[in-house]
Amino acid sequence: MIKRATLLYKKNDNILDIKSVYVPEEFENRGIARLLAEAAFTYAIKENFNLILTCKYTQRVYEKIKSPELEDRVIGPLNLLKPL
Repeated sequence: MIKRATLLYKKNDNILDIKSVYVPEEFENRGIARLLAEAAFTYAIKENFNLILTCKYTQRVYEKIKSPELEDRVIGPLNLLKPL
């Protein structure tokens, strides 16, 4: 059986909603999930998508690495939005 790390998302117009990140147990704690999250963030910036971070893991990664460019793309959930 082939085991794969995955990042599940839903694309709707100019919004990319990251639903979940999964890494097989034997490959955990190697930074793979973080690489997937960062790749999704880079893709969203490059392709001009706004982001909804439904996945709690991607929310934590975002909080650690947020940049002004990334911060401008995140439109949800509300707890991640910068104050007006």
